[in-house]
Amino acid sequence: MKKTFAILAVAMMMFATGCGKNTPPAEQVKQDANAAVEQVKEKADEAKQDATQAVDNAKETAQALLDDAKKTMEDLKSGAADKTVIALDGIVPGINIETVNAVFGDPIESDGTNFAYSNGIDIKVKDNIVQEVSTSYDGLNTPSNIAVGVAEDALKAAYGDKMTVTQNADGSSVYKFVASDNRRAIEFTTSNGSVTKITATLNQ
Repeated sequence: MKKTFAILAVAMMMFATGCGKNTPPAEQVKQDANAAVEQVKEKADEAKQDATQAVDNAKETAQALLDDAKKTMEDLKSGAADKTVIALDGIVPGINIETVNAVFGDPIESDGTNFAYSNGIDIKVKDNIVQEVSTSYDGLNTPSNIAVGVAEDALKAAYGDKMTVTQNADGSSVYKFVASDNRRAIEFTTSNGSVTKITATLNQ
């Protein structure tokens, strides 16, 4: 009987002191929980910093495009710009919409993203920056004097072999020229030997 009692006593002691090895004490659980919370906070802070950096980078890129567009438009006015500069009727993709309105006047139609002007220019805007300038009307020239209605041969002479060409199923062609700095591009749609549409865009 005494032997049995002794065995039971030892077993109870082992249970009291040993079983806890598989289950951390309350303090350890608390420390682990706190550590997990800190890790989550650190990851959240890192994600916030990354998001803030991405926004700052986007702002810097947009500002650089705007500054470059303003300078290019000034060069166009003074005659200092190269003939292959990407622009249509003096408007350079990357400029802000306020500058466009100062040049053309208020749009005749606008939904906040798409702007139509009385001279036949259509503009697409994102975050106040011009993404695309296009027209299907004649009399609106690029710096190389290409306008709707100009012969396809004149277009080829102006931009040479620096253009890529895509043939459409309807028989029309799209000639694309990308600026040397790769920031902008311009496309000329041609049909029956002449230009029918011009679209200048940010090359994104």
